[in-house]
Amino acid sequence: MASINVWQHSVSDPVLQFKDDSNDTYKATHVIVRSAMFKDGVMKVHKVMELYSANPANTSIMLNEKSTPSCLALYVRMCKDCAFHIATAKVYTREMVENATENWQRIVLKNNASERITEISIRTVEKATSKNEKFWYISGAIQGCKDDDWECPTNTIGKNCLPCNILVKETCGSGRIYYTSENNTFCSCSAGYKMNAQSKDCTDQCLPGTYGHNCKRQCRRCANRTCNNVDGSCECEVNFTGKTCNQPILPIVKKAPTLIMAQQQKLQINLNLEYDGQLTATHYQIQYKQQGREWRNGIKSEYQSAQGTLDVNDLTPNTNYWIRVILHVKDNRVYDGNHIPILITKTVCADLNKPSIYLTQLVTSNSTSVAVMYPRKEVCHPLLQFRVCLSREFMLECHTLDNTASFNDLDYYTDYKVELQKNEITTSTWTIQTNEGPPEQVQNVRHGKTTNTNIELVWDVPKKKNGKIMGYRVQYYRTSNKACPNMTQVESQSNTINVEGNSALIDNLEPYSTYEALIWAFTTYEGSPNTFKFDTMESSTLMKQEFPKPTYTSSKDTLDVHFQWNCSTWGGPAIFAVNLVCKSPWCNGSTEKKLGLISFNTSLPKSLKFSTISYTNYTVMMSLERNNVSISKNSLFRKGPSERKET
Repeated sequence: MASINVWQHSVSDPVLQFKDDSNDTYKATHVIVRSAMFKDGVMKVHKVMELYSANPANTSIMLNEKSTPSCLALYVRMCKDCAFHIATAKVYTREMVENATENWQRIVLKNNASERITEISIRTVEKATSKNEKFWYISGAIQGCKDDDWECPTNTIGKNCLPCNILVKETCGSGRIYYTSENNTFCSCSAGYKMNAQSKDCTDQCLPGTYGHNCKRQCRRCANRTCNNVDGSCECEVNFTGKTCNQPILPIVKKAPTLIMAQQQKLQINLNLEYDGQLTATHYQIQYKQQGREWRNGIKSEYQSAQGTLDVNDLTPNTNYWIRVILHVKDNRVYDGNHIPILITKTVCADLNKPSIYLTQLVTSNSTSVAVMYPRKEVCHPLLQFRVCLSREFMLECHTLDNTASFNDLDYYTDYKVELQKNEITTSTWTIQTNEGPPEQVQNVRHGKTTNTNIELVWDVPKKKNGKIMGYRVQYYRTSNKACPNMTQVESQSNTINVEGNSALIDNLEPYSTYEALIWAFTTYEGSPNTFKFDTMESSTLMKQEFPKPTYTSSKDTLDVHFQWNCSTWGGPAIFAVNLVCKSPWCNGSTEKKLGLISFNTSLPKSLKFSTISYTNYTVMMSLERNNVSISKNSLFRKGPSERKET
């Protein structure tokens, strides 16, 4: 006789008892029992994880009398071409699965609460089968089920509640298991995890507030609605303990303060200092704040009784306030989290007077400003009974105070008298000063002492300063060399210096050059610049880099010498001379000389022509003279196969 028993955890007697005289009906090769280390769940049977029968005959499965339930849930599947009936013994057609596929299906068997299930009847109607086909399977039996609220224990995985320790793992973790049916593969995650839509792995934990298989359970029993994603055990916030996290450690008052009376700058409140907590409160302290701001501390007082009144002073009129009580323990520890009850109340509005008037200003670029007068939010309405007046140019300009009163086209950095009137009677007066603005242009720019490398620039202060002058900026760059103004490359990057007074010395300039300078004053705003051009003097010395670079073009009897001038290095007017000296023995030292006076009004020579003899050596001698100082530069040249060497 074959016999297999299925137990529910922590129940000593089996739930299902399988018996058959054929000795091979169930072919049980392994029986796996859920040990006491697991809190819930049922055991799984042999290596294919189900009980099955290869016998199409009717079968009855007896339940142990000591554990007979009124509801039994289990998973079944059957052969493809079979009609399968499973029911309690009294109602044979209670559940029927007909022409089903080989997928597992959950079956719930129920009797009335007074009728216990003592026997399960299974009937298989064979339609077409092969010799070794298994006709039915049973797995995952659990008693005391609910219609749609039953699910696998937390430390199992898969639709058939496969225990993770069978997979050589103590816990499921973020494991997954695959099922293949009709060439389709399905994945099932372990408790506390869900499928990642992109990676298709079980790497995403349940969202906060949910847990369990498929993340369909909610953490309703936890005080903070936060629990472990796998088994639903509550995860307490700081200062809370207990199975449902509803027991504070440091004391917290049970009720928020209540309002007795509200005034413009004071709130009188009643305190209820009864509290919950494992530790004893020694002192209490009021905290108050405006919404969105930091808590401000009141006076810390000794805890004597559970009742009392208190005034909160120096508040802003017509403003919402949050008020709460925090409790200190002996070592001065305190809980100041979000679970402290709060009183939300408001001070009353204030009558309008001069301190209630605000002034804002908008500075524009055309030397005007706009002053806007508006009342604070704590001022009592209606505002149409008030008006604001401003005195300028012997006139009084008034505007009704309907949220704002604007005065346009005011001068920068100027004092104005302002009046507040209520029903056309002046209640207060005061003086305002408009903001600074951009100063006007500096006046009368001129130069002082000038050399070939520096210059002193001087100017007068702006006619309208429009504020306190903080300093001046001078920006300058070279535009050309005076020897060749149309050939000099303009400097792409300017230089800027800051000075405190109305003069500036600019040095390290290039000689014999034209510069452009921009000069402006600044307050807290930048003024508009005034443009000034100036020239540096010629250099008193000569430098080698002032020589042009010569190139040569030779014909039968002549030599053309071409000059490439670097205008950026030219230091001023000079006498430029070129001599061509014959160096061959048959020339007898003959010399041909060309002179050119280079000045501001004379263009630089581009080429000179000399008469020459073929196959003769020459020296091209260039010289520059300025202020009775001269320098020279020579170049060797051979007519015919040419060869040159500079010295």
